[in-house]
Amino acid sequence: MNPTFLPALPASCPVTGWGVIAAEGADARSFLHGQLSQDVSSLAASAWRLAAWCSPQGRMLASLWLLAPAPDQVLMLCPQDLIPVTVQKLSMYVLRAKCRLRDASADWQLHGHAGTPTGLPADLAAELAGYAPGSKAVAPDATGRLWLEAGGAASTLQPAALPLDLDTTPATVPLQRWLSLTPARAAAPAHDPADPALWALSSVALGWPQISLATRGHFVPQMINWELLGGVNFRKGCYPGQEVVARSQYRGTTKRRALTFAAEGTAADGAAATEWAGREVLLRTGDTLAAVGEIIQAASMSGPSGAVFGLMELQLSALDALAAGATLHLGEPAKAEGETPAQAAAPATPTPTGPALTLLQPAYALARAQD
Repeated sequence: MNPTFLPALPASCPVTGWGVIAAEGADARSFLHGQLSQDVSSLAASAWRLAAWCSPQGRMLASLWLLAPAPDQVLMLCPQDLIPVTVQKLSMYVLRAKCRLRDASADWQLHGHAGTPTGLPADLAAELAGYAPGSKAVAPDATGRLWLEAGGAASTLQPAALPLDLDTTPATVPLQRWLSLTPARAAAPAHDPADPALWALSSVALGWPQISLATRGHFVPQMINWELLGGVNFRKGCYPGQEVVARSQYRGTTKRRALTFAAEGTAADGAAATEWAGREVLLRTGDTLAAVGEIIQAASMSGPSGAVFGLMELQLSALDALAAGATLHLGEPAKAEGETPAQAAAPATPTPTGPALTLLQPAYALARAQD
């Protein structure tokens, strides 16, 4: 059984809207280890890890996929729109470290693959097939291409049973998925062509959020389940925002989480699903509207249905109201960087600007991880 949006597998597509930042030099690992939420110093060439770069206030400035193909090089994958500001701002902290940060997107071709890719040499195909979904392995091939295992347990994308039980692992389906990084001058891997939205939609089904320019500085990692996905190492040394992130983990309660949703229709201003990031999520209770969250990301397959799938950050207190019959709706565009919509100066009466949003079964339990 596959998530409903997936075509017959295998299927592949270019990963549009993503790019690569390269950190190069003898101090690249130690520099990033002191800046990111992840242990970079022990990162092996055979695996990749999630990480966050946070503000001193603990808000995520970037969500990153880290891999280290060479001892003096770390590659960081993230949405393309974040790369200029991330390279510029992060470079300000390099000082005397032997590390250079640059936009390396032109050096690589990125493709996403659902199911075991076809057209591969037999030995490579056998190697990739041997990795279980969720292993986060990195497998290089003879052409210099890097294969990142990026699958796992995916949501069935069925409506959630309310009230939502945060402690229970929901029913899921296994999703085998790979991200390939091909050197720019090499031939791209053989394709099993699919809708370009395949990669974004499969990330939604896996419950893997991403920070974009529209949501930069809006979320503490726990608000988007980043620590549940292994994106925060609570045993490593200091990094910007660590005190806030650790306090949220050990001294507070998790009051917001990333949840999967579906919607039928479009925003009133005609914004495509890929432009929904940063919009308010509104709770309608009778005649009352209140901002209770924010869209993290959304995507839709091409075709007549217009169905949208995405991830929203939501106040968990809204779940009781939803169980009692309240509804969720798409709201206004994002506020200023560094503020969540609820923190910014909002209109006295929030106004829905799009369709109703339906909560779907998550891909994993949402209770706070114990470390």
